[in-house]
Amino acid sequence: MSVTESNPRDARAARRRHRRRAIVLGASVALAALAWAACGASYLVEWSTFTKGPERPRTAPTGIVATGPTGAAALPVERDETHLMFGHGLLALYSNTVYSGSFQLPYSDLNSRALAWATVDSMFPGLWRADRYPCGPVMGVKTWPVACIATLPLVVALAAHRRSVPPGHCRRCRYDLRGLDGNVCPECGATANAAE
Repeated sequence: MSVTESNPRDARAARRRHRRRAIVLGASVALAALAWAACGASYLVEWSTFTKGPERPRTAPTGIVATGPTGAAALPVERDETHLMFGHGLLALYSNTVYSGSFQLPYSDLNSRALAWATVDSMFPGLWRADRYPCGPVMGVKTWPVACIATLPLVVALAAHRRSVPPGHCRRCRYDLRGLDGNVCPECGATANAAE
């Protein structure tokens, strides 16, 4: 009797197990590839969108002449903005308060985005940040640690795939036992050791 002979039910179960492993491995590869593609894109592009809060009277400390980012005198009003940003190697939700005249001109959206991108690196020096300010949330994460975490399922799936023995092979040395008679592996001498 061949070492690989078994009933059809065991063979079907083995095929299902291998199919599940292949699906998990494929999904892990897709997840890791998507995460690293997004990580690479975050260093190549700058994308952002933002919402403006309502304008309100500005409360500057007495005796201080406030100026805007360009050195122009600040207006007596201010507003909060919340930016959703993808770029500079991070994904961030970043809130700030603007109060100079350049933010009320026709191209004020460009000024708001430029200010946010100019200051975002200093706001997120570490791997991640999650804070709440009066103007809104400041939270974000660098993309490369997320990509590394997304790669962990692939590493686990590859390790499990490497440890799995193909059907009809010796469990000890992985020698192909298909078509051989007897119950001893000719390679390592193990007895009745074929994987199903």
